[in-house]
Amino acid sequence: MRKMFLSAVCVLVAASAAWSLEMKLAHPYEPTHPYHIGSEWAAQEIEKATEGRVRIRVYPAAALGSENEIMEQILMGGDLDIANVGSGQLANAWPPISICVMPYVFRDNDHFLKFAQSPTWERMRAAFHRDTGAHIMGSATWGQKHIIGNRAVRSPKDFQGFRLRVAEQAVLVKYAQAMGASIITTAFSEAYMAIQQNVADGTETSFTAMETMKFYEVAKVISMTYHINANNHFLVKDESYKAMSEQDRTAFRRILEEAGFRIHKMIDDNDNGLEPFFIQQGLTIVKDVDLEACAAATMPMIREYEASWQKEFGDLYTEIRNIK
Repeated sequence: MRKMFLSAVCVLVAASAAWSLEMKLAHPYEPTHPYHIGSEWAAQEIEKATEGRVRIRVYPAAALGSENEIMEQILMGGDLDIANVGSGQLANAWPPISICVMPYVFRDNDHFLKFAQSPTWERMRAAFHRDTGAHIMGSATWGQKHIIGNRAVRSPKDFQGFRLRVAEQAVLVKYAQAMGASIITTAFSEAYMAIQQNVADGTETSFTAMETMKFYEVAKVISMTYHINANNHFLVKDESYKAMSEQDRTAFRRILEEAGFRIHKMIDDNDNGLEPFFIQQGLTIVKDVDLEACAAATMPMIREYEASWQKEFGDLYTEIRNIK
């Protein structure tokens, strides 16, 4: 009887040791993008920290769907555990986060990082989880956005007749409308072709995306508009998070937060260092953009959106602008 009992215990221990939670992480970016590099690093570190109990497979380049589709899989109970999703996309599901992609709310990448470490952001993350059931972790800049295309834009008047490709995000459509552009909405993975086939005159994006998506091959001019400091997050399904032990959840969250910091650093380095590369590719860098006129053109947009955050969070625009 004692031998049978010990054998049963050994079987249970072996089964426990072999158990692992297999998770899927998806994003729309190329394998050279910092968000993919950071995601792969996080997957490796989480597997090590949990001794193989949590394993993550990363699916880049929209392999499991567009940004909107992978967000919906997290929020609506699909077969996905983690997704890299931008604030602009999340605003379609949870409007208060639209403040994070309002034009000219963040001065630069460092300003966003300070916000992401602030009590203001912690309150917003808690409210997001309360309202959606999902978790936001590892937030990072996506970079300062500019316009890359086949002609320069120096002021709002230059947007007249400019066919601007934007993502399928209500906030970005509003931005294009505020600037007076003609709007082309496509998934991020289709932006290159839209410019190449002359469907769009240009797109708005960061230096990192211009490089990884090779937009410099089909465009001639970068206009330094600094209009939005875009930002992304690891969006985690609550059921997947709860499936881990408390010890593994602690490691999981810590590593995703560190991955966000690493991604932020890579993108900030690109924002500060890629200009010579684009000049070598033959692009013209336009720096004499009237930023005051551009900011003034988008201020009514901020006033329109403030109702989405004002009731619970107050004057977030001023609060965030005052973070030093």
